[in-house]
Amino acid sequence: MKTIAMLVCLNSLLFLFTPQVQATDNMSDLRVVELNNVSFGQAFEVEVFPGDRSLYLSGRSDAADTEILVQQIKDPSGKVIYSAAVNGDNVSVTGNVSSEALSNVGDFALLMPANPHADSQLKPGVYNIQVMANGSTGAIRDLRAVFKQHVDTTQAVDINIMVLDRTASTRNRSLSSAFKNTLLKEVNRLLNAHQMSVGRLNIVDADAALRTQFAAIQEDNIPVLCQSLSQHFGAGRALNIGLVETISSSEVQGIAGVSPGLPATVMHPNYRNSCVLMSERAYGANVASHAANLVHEMSHLMAIPHTTEESGLKHDSFSDTSECALARFDGRSNLGVSGRAGDKAVDDFECGRDGGADNYMFYSGVEDFMPFHMTVQQATVLKSHPLFYPVIGGQMSASWYNPQQSGHGLSVEVLNDGRAIIYWYTFDQSGAPYWIVGTGTVEGQSIATDAISVNGGFFPPAFDASKVQRAQWGKLFLDADPNDCNLATLRWESASFGNGSLPMTRLSNLAGNSCQP
Repeated sequence: MKTIAMLVCLNSLLFLFTPQVQATDNMSDLRVVELNNVSFGQAFEVEVFPGDRSLYLSGRSDAADTEILVQQIKDPSGKVIYSAAVNGDNVSVTGNVSSEALSNVGDFALLMPANPHADSQLKPGVYNIQVMANGSTGAIRDLRAVFKQHVDTTQAVDINIMVLDRTASTRNRSLSSAFKNTLLKEVNRLLNAHQMSVGRLNIVDADAALRTQFAAIQEDNIPVLCQSLSQHFGAGRALNIGLVETISSSEVQGIAGVSPGLPATVMHPNYRNSCVLMSERAYGANVASHAANLVHEMSHLMAIPHTTEESGLKHDSFSDTSECALARFDGRSNLGVSGRAGDKAVDDFECGRDGGADNYMFYSGVEDFMPFHMTVQQATVLKSHPLFYPVIGGQMSASWYNPQQSGHGLSVEVLNDGRAIIYWYTFDQSGAPYWIVGTGTVEGQSIATDAISVNGGFFPPAFDASKVQRAQWGKLFLDADPNDCNLATLRWESASFGNGSLPMTRLSNLAGNSCQP
C-alpha cells in the first residue's frame, strides 16, 4: 500500500466579519515612507516614484482582535483596481490586484505586484487607498509604505528558525549541522533556478518555557508566538519561523505549515502576524519535504496563493502555472493511484504533473511529484517582496579595471557558499609589481574582505615558496552598482597605503555567467 506524505497547508487568510546570525537589517536599497495621522475608514495617498517596482504597505490597530480590511485601491488614473465589499459574513472582491480579500486580524499588509496583471504593476503617481476596521475610525498605527526599486538582480532572504520541539532526539536532529546544511541545500534548489538564495540561515533552540507554551500550537496562538520570535530575533529584515511539533485549528488537525496572512506583516516589532510555522512531525527526518514546506509557507507570507485549491474550482492568477480544474481532473488516476470520482475535490494524483501537482504551491505536496518547481511569475513576486534583498551574484566574477588607469585591475571570484576573493594586480609605491589578495564574504551589494599583500617570488623554475612575502595589508571592498552590472566601486582601507576608492568597469564576461543589465 502506498504511503502518501502530504504537505497540508493552511493559508490562514482570515476573512473578516466571519464567526547564523543577526538578520540583514540594511534597508539602503528600499525607499521607506512613514504615513502619519491616518485613521481607519479615511482615504489616504501613497505616491509612487519612477523607478519604484514594488510597494509593500502595512499597518496595525491598537486592539489585537481588530478585524482589518483593505477596502479600496485606486491607481494614479483614478481607476479602482481593487475593491472589497462586506456582505454579511462574506467579503466579495473585485479588481485585479488580488483575488482574495486583503484582510487580517490586528494588522494588515498589501504587496504590489502580487500577480502579473497590468493593474497589479506599479505606475508612477499617487495611489488612493482606504482601509477599514470593524467600522472603527481609530488611528492606523505604524502605517508604512516600503518601495523596492531593484527586483531584477540576484536576491537573497535571511531566515531565522526557532526549534520548539519538546522531544530531545527530534530537537537535536533539527539543531544539527546536517539538518541545517541539507535544509539550506534543498531550499536553495528551489530558489537558485530564479536567481534567489538563502542569505543567512540561523537555527536556534527555544527555552523550556517557550517549548511548553508553543510546541503543540493551536492556530489562535500563532500571533503570540510570532511576537515571541520577534522579541528573540528582532523585527529586522528576516523571515522568522517556528518549528513546532504539531499545528492544528478548530477545523483541521495535522497541519504541516501555516502563514498567518496572504500576505502577512513583517519588519516591525508590533506586528503579530509576522512569522510562519512548520510542523516537525509532518515530515520528521525528510529534510527535502521540510524545505518545500518552508518555501511554500514563506511564499504565502509574501502574497502567493495556492495554484489550485482542493475544490478544483479556485486557482491562482499566474498564467504560467497549471490549473487542476475539477471538471477535467476529478476521478483521474496517476502513478497507479485511482482518483475518487464525484467527491467534488481534486488531489495530487488526480491532477498529476500536467495539473500542477509538481508545483511547490499546489495546495498539498505529495513527495511522489518531487522535485517541486517554481515558475517565473511566482519568483517575480518573491523578488518584489522587501524581505528579499539584492546581492552580488556570480556575474560579479570577472576582470575589472578603471579605463583611465589601464594597466592595473581586479580579478573577482564569487563562490557558491557566499565567500568571495578579490585579486588586485597593481604596483607598490616604488613601482614594483604588487599583488593584494582579499578574502571575505558577499554582504548584500558589496564584497567585504580582509586583504594581504603578496610579493617577493621569482619566475619559475626559480620559484621558491620560502621567498614569498605575505603581510596584512588592510581591507578591500567592491560595491556593485545596483543599476548597471558593468560598473562597481573599489574601496580600500590600509595603514600603509591609506584609504581611497576608485570606479571600476567590467573588462570580461565569463561564459554562461554574463552580465545582463
